Amino acid sequence: MLDFRLRPKAGYIHNAEWEELYVLTEHWKSDMDFYHDEVRFLNKLIAKYFMWLSDGKNIIVVKSLQDELNVLANNKDGLRLLCLKHLRHMEEYVENPFSHDETEFKQEHQLLEDRTARFVKDFKALKRDIFSVTEKVIEDEHLNHLITNN
Repeated sequence: MLDFRLRPKAGYIHNAEWEELYVLTEHWKSDMDFYHDEVRFLNKLIAKYFMWLSDGKNIIVVKSLQDELNVLANNKDGLRLLCLKHLRHMEEYVENPFSHDETEFKQEHQLLEDRTARFVKDFKALKRDIFSVTEKVIEDEHLNHLITNN
């Protein structure tokens, strides 16, 4: 797996203070909330033009993008839940340092960070594809009138 960590190198996670890791995890959870709105917008964008498509190739391409977006939306929801679980583990650990193994916790944090970074990378690529395909489909299907009339 590629390493897309957002933190500085040189063992940051093993030397970081709990407060820093907590703030970072809260940031990821907040990002997942933001991506929730982004997914909703992209779904509306796809739906607005999908019903007007007549070219079978365009329908297949747009349906594929919609399927990819649904998969990423499910990943986003799972990551948000993992962030909440991780925050809860962190709170438990701070309250009772013997409740969790610190090494296991930091491995969990590292995995969560890697998955979040992968999600962000995949989401940005899909968003770029959706915008590109939407623009192409509007031109191919002569749907410019939908933009100017709405």
